[in-house]
Amino acid sequence: METLRKFYLFFVISVSVAKGDSWHLEVPPSVVGLEGSCVVIPCLLSYPGPDRKASDLTGIWFTDSNEIVYHSSTTKISTNFQHRTSLLGELRHRNCSLKISPLQHTDSGPFTFRIEIEDFNKYSFAKNKVSITVKVFLFTNEYTPEPPTLSVEQRIKSGKKVTTTCTFLHSCPSDPPNLTWSHQGKVSSQSTRQTNGQWKVTSSLSFTPTKRDHEKLLSCTAVFTGGKKVSSITVLNTLFSANNYIN
Repeated sequence: METLRKFYLFFVISVSVAKGDSWHLEVPPSVVGLEGSCVVIPCLLSYPGPDRKASDLTGIWFTDSNEIVYHSSTTKISTNFQHRTSLLGELRHRNCSLKISPLQHTDSGPFTFRIEIEDFNKYSFAKNKVSITVKVFLFTNEYTPEPPTLSVEQRIKSGKKVTTTCTFLHSCPSDPPNLTWSHQGKVSSQSTRQTNGQWKVTSSLSFTPTKRDHEKLLSCTAVFTGGKKVSSITVLNTLFSANNYIN
C-alpha cells in the first residue's frame, strides 16, 4: 500500500509540470514485466488548454495492428485484453498509466496511447511507443527473471547482531513482489522508484547469529502475484570461539 501511495504521489506532484499548451507524453521507451504477474507503463499526459472533466476524456491504448489494449469504454477492448487492463490514476489528472495483469508472453507491444477530448480534439502519440520485455520462468530462456540480490557479510560473529539485505527490481508498483527470508529475525522493507518504469524493493533482515548458524543456508525469495517465485541463496560463515556456547 505504501508503494502504491508513493506511485500516485509522484504523479500528483508531476501534474503541474504536465500542464501546457502542446500535446506531450512522458513514457519510457520500454519496461520489463514478468509473465503471470503485472506490469505498469508509467504515463504522464499534457494537452492544450485547461483541465477537462473526466466525462470529456477518452483514453485509448492500442497496438501497431490497431488491437485495442485499453479503452475508457471497456466494451471496445479487444478480447485478448478484456479484464486484464486498467488505468492507474485518472485522465483528468493527466495520468494515463497503463496496468496489464496478468501479463502474457505475447504482450510485448509496442503500445501507443491516444487521447480524445470531447468537442475539442484527438491525438495519437505515435512517436511515443512503449515495448514490454516479458520475462518467463523457463531456465533455458534468456528472459528468465534475475534472482534477488542478496548481500551479507562474508564472516559474521556468533552473538553479534547482523543485518542482511535483499533487493529486487520490478515493474508493478500496485502489486509489488513480496520478499521473504528463510531465517527468523526483524524484517523491514522499502520501495524506491527507478528509471524506465522500474521500482526497487529492498528487504532488510536483522538477527543475532549463533554457532548453529555456521554453514547454514540463508535464502531470500521474491514471491510474485500469481505465486511464482525466484530465490537467491548463500551460506552463512559464522565465527565463534571455543568458549562461545551460545546455541
